[in-house]
Amino acid sequence: MSCLGRGDVRVPLIYLCSERENRWQCPYDPPPVRISSVSYQAVNGQELSCVLLNFFKEFVFVMNVRNIFSKIPECVPNELFEDIITAEHCKIERIVSEGHASPKEGDWYDQEKNEWVMVIRGRAGLRFEGEDEITVMEPGDHIHIPAHRKHRLEWTASEQKTIWLAVHY
Repeated sequence: MSCLGRGDVRVPLIYLCSERENRWQCPYDPPPVRISSVSYQAVNGQELSCVLLNFFKEFVFVMNVRNIFSKIPECVPNELFEDIITAEHCKIERIVSEGHASPKEGDWYDQEKNEWVMVIRGRAGLRFEGEDEITVMEPGDHIHIPAHRKHRLEWTASEQKTIWLAVHY
């Protein structure tokens, strides 16, 4: 077992298995633990990040620098949604689009939570119910979409991938 010792106290290290699946790897099989009201199940997997379980059962996260532009597939046949952080009342995700639009005319997103989105790279056009004009978004543009404000994705750039950062709260 991988441990960090401090005096007579031995503290086991557990590792983040899958940032996408929110499950944890550990040399032994502890029951699921709760972190910020999110359950994590201990499973086998790659050692991507560490979490230290201290003597008082509190978690101290070892910070892991990642890049919003990394691990983008060459081909994106469907819009790609990847959770960056998920907590009880907030989710931050990366969205990758390439020539995508909402499935059909008249289909609207009607989300339960507020959403803030920013275009990091590429271009996109959003339409809001009751508005004739398309809201064009370019790199650096961001918008707050209140819960239940119906909207749809009219288009995204086909010549390059559009990368979004979205916060749902």
